[in-house]
Amino acid sequence: MFNFIAIINTFLMHTRISKIIVAIFFILNYFIGFGQHSNPSVQDTLQQLTTDNHLTVPSLTKEISDSTLYTQAYSLIKQHHINEANQLVTQLQKKNPKHEDVYFLKGLLFALKGKYASAISNFNSVLDNNPKHEKALYNRALAKALLDDYKSAIEDLNKCISINPSYTLAYYSRGYWYEVMRNFEAAISDYQKTITLDKYFNEAYLALAYVYYETGNKINACETLKKADAEGINTASEFFQNYCQ
Repeated sequence: MFNFIAIINTFLMHTRISKIIVAIFFILNYFIGFGQHSNPSVQDTLQQLTTDNHLTVPSLTKEISDSTLYTQAYSLIKQHHINEANQLVTQLQKKNPKHEDVYFLKGLLFALKGKYASAISNFNSVLDNNPKHEKALYNRALAKALLDDYKSAIEDLNKCISINPSYTLAYYSRGYWYEVMRNFEAAISDYQKTITLDKYFNEAYLALAYVYYETGNKINACETLKKADAEGINTASEFFQNYCQ
């Protein structure tokens, strides 16, 4: 038997290599979305995320005293300059002590530092003021999952999707945590939905193929890789040629 599972899982582990890397990968993707997903390593992926020149500042939910400072803090978070961003967010909080967008930035910073309980506390503060803040729900779900509270994380992702049924990353993230919980039927459904919303979502194709194969469905695994290959996803082409022909 060829080691299809080991090979694909090795690729996927590049974006799941540790809890802190998962946090960085998902949180940075909150800001920019995935686009073309063909990079084969965490390092390459993060390099692409942090050097993208077409990013826009996340919209403020309400007026803030110093929008320039907010923009600068966002830019530093985007570049993963945590210490510098933290200084600016501290200044922002002094001027806007209970502003939900400041709590949101603090939550992102704590999550990037691996302090997930503190991140959750700040996202809670956002959601106390704005229960439909989908990005706070998404990132709170991530922080909960990284504390192994998968059930509560999935509940938050359900709320995200209820608010925004086209929230591609929420489907992918929920599929991933379902997979971790070995709820493969739910994981397959979410990965399929992810691909429906974004046909270039490389990780979703590989994750879907992996789950199919792990559950004994080699035919669907190879069909998934074939579909990805048809969309021009190079990594899928390599797997398909080596293990499905």
